[in-house]
Amino acid sequence: MFVGNPELPFETNIPAGTIIGQIYDLYGDVIGEVKAPRDGVIFGLRSRPSVLEGQWCCFFGVIEQTVDDLISKKS
Repeated sequence: MFVGNPELPFETNIPAGTIIGQIYDLYGDVIGEVKAPRDGVIFGLRSRPSVLEGQWCCFFGVIEQTVDDLISKKS
């Protein structure tokens, strides 16, 4: 079962290696961890705890560029 990290900030840049959640077996033992592969942003977590190997557990995005002014004024 997948259990997301309750202290994980959504829509906030997190460093690579941050624990996104843990995978538990039916006895309550941690059998795996899901970690951020790169610096990036979590913008969604799995809501169902049941997960099989290879299934998604979160939506993770890498920010390559930010734009402050969407409308540029050209003279």
